[in-house]
Amino acid sequence: MNKIVKEFQIGDLVFAKIRGFNAWPARITCKSNKKYTVYFFGTGQIGNVTSKFIFQYEEHKRKYATPKYLKRQSFKKAFDEIEVELQKIKSAAEKASSSVPQKADCKNVQSKPKTNISKPKVSPKHSAPIQKVTNRYNVLLVQGSRDQIISINLDYKKPKSFACVQTRKEWEAASLKEAEHLKFLIEFDLTEVVPVEGKIFFNLPLNQMKEVCIDRFNTQIAQSKKNKSCARNFVTLTMKLHNTLCFDSAHVSDAINYLEQLLKLKYSRVIILGQPLCVDIIRQARRYVGHPIRWKFNDEEIKQFQKMAIIVRRYCEDIYSMFATIFGVPNPLEFWAIYIQQLERFKIATKCIGNCNSENLNDDTYAKLLEILREQDQCGRI
Repeated sequence: MNKIVKEFQIGDLVFAKIRGFNAWPARITCKSNKKYTVYFFGTGQIGNVTSKFIFQYEEHKRKYATPKYLKRQSFKKAFDEIEVELQKIKSAAEKASSSVPQKADCKNVQSKPKTNISKPKVSPKHSAPIQKVTNRYNVLLVQGSRDQIISINLDYKKPKSFACVQTRKEWEAASLKEAEHLKFLIEFDLTEVVPVEGKIFFNLPLNQMKEVCIDRFNTQIAQSKKNKSCARNFVTLTMKLHNTLCFDSAHVSDAINYLEQLLKLKYSRVIILGQPLCVDIIRQARRYVGHPIRWKFNDEEIKQFQKMAIIVRRYCEDIYSMFATIFGVPNPLEFWAIYIQQLERFKIATKCIGNCNSENLNDDTYAKLLEILREQDQCGRI
């Protein structure tokens, strides 16, 4: 006989069991391959569980919510929370069913005599189309560390009316600022996040979001990909440049080609701070002269080489000056000392979020990270 595989839907109330723990009241929040992501009531923790260790809540309530376990304060809290959720679901279902007109009992209804009066016909063009009205959430989307899409409701507890337009704008700006701060903490694993009714949603369906929210999130993802691509190209091209200007030989024409590509990249402060070796290669190549005598070049070859070496130095100066400008240093000669100072700060800051998360930094999120660390430092925590 074929083994029956249990299937669950997002939002289902269940008991979920993790090795070493009793079956615990939970809610399905996401499905990925053969595993389900569940939110544990009471503790607010998230876990990944296979269907084998998930059980429908109402069917297994007597088995797992025994008087013995309900004496435990943590389990009782989880049980009370899931019961509240269950009552909400049942209430919503009752309201939905009561709004549907019931069919009349045919036995108790006497048939009326037919008349010749005909009902007026309604032209199709005047009949209103039936539309399903849905309230779309105005949310800020975040990609969590477990690839979950988390939605923060920007209109959470928004007043129905405001004294004036300016007051409304100030409220919306404050709400966005608070949501962006929470978004940052979630993205870089600086806080634990759990669903909050009406405010924080896990894997909210796209048809329940405003299109502008989805467009904003897609723009963010596209920009993140561009930044990562730029960082990879910076490393690749700089390493190729270093190899072409080696001590034993030189391929200066290739070096110029790589430098022309490096000049076209759109650098950011974080990209430059993340690749100190590449920055140092550009810095030293500003003084490049090669070894034409060691390479036994003739006079004509030396002249040609020297012309190309000048181009290499000029391109490296241009790139180095670009770095200085990004860091707000007017004089490129002063850039290296300032860069080293900021590099030390960058290493300390990124150590707090790990190498994996530091790849997702951009200039804005790095500035926010520094701001948070300064506040912690003032409080004596670092």
